[in-house]
Amino acid sequence: MGEVYRARDTRLDRTVAIKILPEHLSSDPGRRARFEREARTISGLSHPNICALFDIGDQDGIYYVVLEYLEGRTLADRLVKGPLPVSEVLKVGADIASALETAHRNGIVHRDLKPANVMLTKTGAKLLDFGLAKPSAALASAAAVDEPTLSKSLTEEGVIVGTFRYMAPEQLEGKDTDGRTDIFALGALLYEMSTGASAFGGASRASIIAAIMNSQPAPISALQPQSPPALDRVVQTCLAKDPDERWQTAHDVRLQLEWIRDAGSQAGVPRVKGQRRITRERIAWASATFLLLAVATMSVMRFFEPSSRPQPKIMFSVEPPPGYRPNLVGVAALSPDGSQVAYAVTDAKGKQSVWVRALDSLSPRRLEGSESAADYNSFVWTPDGKAVVAVADGKLVRLSTMGGANEVLCEKFDAYPSTINRDGTVLAWTAPPTKIISVSPDDCTPREKSPSDAPGSDVKYGYPHFLPDGNHFLFAAIRKDKHHEVLLGSLDDPKTRVLVRNGSDPKYITAGYILFSRDGYLMAQRFDAKSQTTSGEPFLAYPNQLNFYAAFGWAAFDASSNESISAQEQSVPPRLLRWYDRSGQVLKTLGDPEYAAGPRLDAQETHVLVSLFNPRTHAGDVWSREGGRAFTIVQEAGGQRGRRATSE
Repeated sequence: MGEVYRARDTRLDRTVAIKILPEHLSSDPGRRARFEREARTISGLSHPNICALFDIGDQDGIYYVVLEYLEGRTLADRLVKGPLPVSEVLKVGADIASALETAHRNGIVHRDLKPANVMLTKTGAKLLDFGLAKPSAALASAAAVDEPTLSKSLTEEGVIVGTFRYMAPEQLEGKDTDGRTDIFALGALLYEMSTGASAFGGASRASIIAAIMNSQPAPISALQPQSPPALDRVVQTCLAKDPDERWQTAHDVRLQLEWIRDAGSQAGVPRVKGQRRITRERIAWASATFLLLAVATMSVMRFFEPSSRPQPKIMFSVEPPPGYRPNLVGVAALSPDGSQVAYAVTDAKGKQSVWVRALDSLSPRRLEGSESAADYNSFVWTPDGKAVVAVADGKLVRLSTMGGANEVLCEKFDAYPSTINRDGTVLAWTAPPTKIISVSPDDCTPREKSPSDAPGSDVKYGYPHFLPDGNHFLFAAIRKDKHHEVLLGSLDDPKTRVLVRNGSDPKYITAGYILFSRDGYLMAQRFDAKSQTTSGEPFLAYPNQLNFYAAFGWAAFDASSNESISAQEQSVPPRLLRWYDRSGQVLKTLGDPEYAAGPRLDAQETHVLVSLFNPRTHAGDVWSREGGRAFTIVQEAGGQRGRRATSE
């Protein structure tokens, strides 16, 4: 739409770039409006990763803007040589996310993020060309006073603007766009930088649109096996079809990329491949990802602080007893001294029980009286390590691990016990989680300990964990947008404060750290229990992704006071669906690798039913496939039924 020249600013003695709208285009009101739109947009932004605007004007019918002169090449030119190194992908991606963060905070959506609009310079990546940007209401209204045509055609509802290969689904449909639209395009850029291939390919506009609307790109790790698994997860979330399932801000993406960069080799570890309760269907997906209850015990100080004497690291798996299987939730709890692990299993009749295994023994033992028809979704050790407090058949019970008598603490209890202090006070959370309650050993009257939120707040609370003083406790604020927080509370003071942002399911260890989950990864944050203050930045404390459920802020791990941890790892790789003949020969491959399980053939052997699920949300659907030609959804999780087909 214009021409760019290198020029010399004789007043300030500097090299600049001049972008002009030639005279034959200046007479077009639409072209002129877009040109002025870009100038007005850039003038409101000041950021080291956005090309700066110095001046705007017109002379002899030629409209021009004076811009910062950049030495380097576009990302499109660089990609001709192939994919970028991971370190460069993370740096360029973080630069672009930072630029978008500033634009979005100023109410501006770029809407044309692509390799040609990113300049690679010695000082970092620079974002260019805001000609299709959607300005904030304030900018649009101010501009409308001077130029009535400024907001026409480019923001009109139903008009598609941008470059097809990098457009989000809502952009292709002509719907309203926001910052999450740019996040989709950023995901496509990250994918292309990492693999050298377009996230959504096609020989025509129609095929590209079909790919964006109906398919998922192959995992980055499938094309670049040495790429960090965490980067794959960031990109997959950016490219979610539904804007609500993407990262919600460019700030989030930048933090994720910087975290992967700072984690270094740890982030690059290869993948190892109801009632108001957490629904059995969703948790079943969590537990279907592995066959054993994986428990890793180690001195986490090995991760936290360097030492002249390396600490031993011991890792092993705890199998369920013969005839039992792990329960749906897969809960495991370490004793305070880290010498024993308690976990729930289910027998062939569906009845659950709690078993304890000493870590120096190969034989687990069942806690007498722990048999229950209901799920054990949460239980906790007493501070002396002599009993486990759990909910069995609607009662709060104390199960002795020493062979003594069990005790019913409360005849009726509808919450999940999470932590207990030396006075016997139990803190529990109500599903799914919703709020935190305390129960005194003297009576069973629940007392709410959650913050008092404003009416209509959608913030919920769960996963309390006592600090050593037995009065203060950590807990999690569970938010609908999954941007959870770790807070500090007290039994005798209603005031709370945030300790860690973007974290959940906290636990304190006496080495002076808070352990918490961040999107399924176990993180650590230095914390002084006496002053109740954090210091430094959070960092990765365990290399592999845990089994987790993002919407509830839950992750499958526990920690003991002596810095041992138990972890249930996420271990489902994408799988290929293939037709085989009876001799074992592959007849046909059905589509791309997917998170699939339990394929079933019909009697005619022409259709296959398969379960597909989202490992981030653990939501599962049942699909039917016919001869590899189409997918037809026949039932969605939660019981809703419908049919739709998408061609391959």
